[in-house]
Amino acid sequence: MLAEEFLPVYDVSDELATVVAADPSAVWAALLGSDLIEVGKRTPLAADGRSLLSGLMRTAATDEHARRWFCRYRTFGVGSGAHILVHALLEMVRETAERAQTATQVQAG
Repeated sequence: MLAEEFLPVYDVSDELATVVAADPSAVWAALLGSDLIEVGKRTPLAADGRSLLSGLMRTAATDEHARRWFCRYRTFGVGSGAHILVHALLEMVRETAERAQTATQVQAG
């Protein structure tokens, strides 16, 4: 996983995942086409043509003072907002990929 390579030591971690009824190429296309501003306004393979889409957020502090400050900030502020935003992004990508998959199946069928 890239997160382990680029940020192996961290203070805060949060992860979300959703199963998408679309193949990985449709999920990747939907993810690349996502607009985080639009998400803010809207609240790896599994099997059988489905994909597991997940989001991982990690933060590493520069020192102990920053670590304590950020943990308080995350607990009472940005943490829940970031979690909600990433959850909304995953849901939007899932919906877009599943619509694209259905359209492709209708055209092929």
